[in-house]
Amino acid sequence: MNKKLLNLMAIALLFSMQMQAQSTFKYTATEKLERFEEIQYFTGATGVKSHEWNADTGEGTVVYEGEVTALGSNALLFTYALTGIVIPEGVSSIGFQAFKGCTGLTNITLPKSLKEIGVPSGLAFDGCSGLANGQFIIDDIAWWCSLDIRGVFSNPLYYAKHIYSAKDQEITDLVIPEGVTSIGANAFYRVEGIKSVTFPESLTSIGSNAFAYSGLETVTIPQGVTEVSEGVFQHCGKLESVTIPEGVTKIGNGAFNHSALRELTLPSTITSMMQSFYSCDSLVTLTLTPGITDLGSSFYSCNALTSVNIPGSVKKVGSSDFSSCAALATVTLNEGTEDVSFSSCGALANINFPSTIKKVFIKGSKALETVTLNEGLEEISSFNDCSSLKRINIPSTVTYVGTFKNCYALEKVIVKDIKSWCEARHYDAFWYGPTKYACKLYSDENTEITDLVIPVGTTQITGETFINLPNITSATIPATVEKFGNNLFRDCPGLAHVYCYADPDNLNWSGSDNASAFMPEKQTLFHVSDTEPWLTKYGSANVTYVGDLSGINGITTDGALFKGPRYNLNGQRVGNDYKGLVIINGKTTIIK
Repeated sequence: MNKKLLNLMAIALLFSMQMQAQSTFKYTATEKLERFEEIQYFTGATGVKSHEWNADTGEGTVVYEGEVTALGSNALLFTYALTGIVIPEGVSSIGFQAFKGCTGLTNITLPKSLKEIGVPSGLAFDGCSGLANGQFIIDDIAWWCSLDIRGVFSNPLYYAKHIYSAKDQEITDLVIPEGVTSIGANAFYRVEGIKSVTFPESLTSIGSNAFAYSGLETVTIPQGVTEVSEGVFQHCGKLESVTIPEGVTKIGNGAFNHSALRELTLPSTITSMMQSFYSCDSLVTLTLTPGITDLGSSFYSCNALTSVNIPGSVKKVGSSDFSSCAALATVTLNEGTEDVSFSSCGALANINFPSTIKKVFIKGSKALETVTLNEGLEEISSFNDCSSLKRINIPSTVTYVGTFKNCYALEKVIVKDIKSWCEARHYDAFWYGPTKYACKLYSDENTEITDLVIPVGTTQITGETFINLPNITSATIPATVEKFGNNLFRDCPGLAHVYCYADPDNLNWSGSDNASAFMPEKQTLFHVSDTEPWLTKYGSANVTYVGDLSGINGITTDGALFKGPRYNLNGQRVGNDYKGLVIINGKTTIIK
């Protein structure tokens, strides 16, 4: 082969390589678009070889020298005249705001070489409302699933809303091909035309918002998927049924919110959710399989839900888990649950509290009339706005009593263990404590406390413990008490006598040595063994000190209450005559 022939072959090869390196864009527009000649927006282009446009047809062809690998940020920004474009193979990236504001764009063909849209900050097709008037063709679903789409406004489907496999062949029953392991975020966002989707067994992940706002009616999550991503099926207004298999451990933030689900069963493997089903207004039946550990504020504003059985594997029911579920009437709790909160569930009338419950917060349950709390409970945070609540019992294990704001129907506050009631912290009881509304304190279902006896062994009477109890006429305080809280017997107008065996020298009367401790004008007679040390230390207390500890309701050495002999101020015995023991100033005394 001669040298001349070799040179010709080399030239031909070089020409062929140059031709292969060229990129050709085809477009339609209402005018010639010189924007295509600004090569800085077309990564890899070294120049424009040719640009031809036919005014009659609106068709244009731009041939670039060099191979274009990306449309840069703002490439065709606000190019209103653009109506269609074919992006050639070789382009792998479409940049930030590349087609933003191209309102006339109705048709676009993307190359299979494309890997990402909207880098780095999204908005690639923001405002391309004209895509709703065309047909967006995806003839390779596996490729489409692999795309990295940065935000919903980088997806042409946000406006197109329908996908086609070919011209006039709309996809309504979407089949993801076998072999696909991942569906990218935002992939089928707002595709109203699809009614069903079939996932392959190979699938292991579905990206966030992948099917949000779509027309799906039923979904079965495949076994290989362990996490349901954030917002993946949110606002699917026709989605009535979903199957979530065992093995799924996490359901992301808002994954199904505002969907049309009617029934839902969650598998035992769920360990994490976050607002996953909020505002599912059609959800009537919810099954939480034992083993679930976290509800993650997932069911608030599910307004069709009437009952729920919460397994004991859920240690904490948060205040937002079922908040504002307007029809929720019955809640069944199980052994194992420790912390329970329900807020703004106005129809809630029935709720049980197992022995494992340690903390309760109820607010706005206007249908709730009675509750029974078990021993083991430590904190009553709130029963605010439970306007029908008539009865509440306070277990001996309670160390914190919160507020009962607007519980105007409250009739009975049952306290079997006065010692624990005295030593518990009472928050804002002056305004919103349970006795503020009930005005009565009971030792059992039928026995109102009128002659109050604080048991021996009680070390403190915390602030506002006995607020607003007009029927209490006397109180006996043992020598073991070392601290009085503020507002000790505030608003107890019937309290005529207090028999106090505490030592004033060892007593801390915090904030109550003033007119708020008892009723005003020193109406209460405060009986002590010696008035002088009391007047010296607490002379400003609004009581009249009396150096007389004649018989009154006593306290036995084991701390139990007993009705002993009682005398009036004239020395006349009144009431029943029982024997018993009482500790006075540390000494055991027989009362006859």
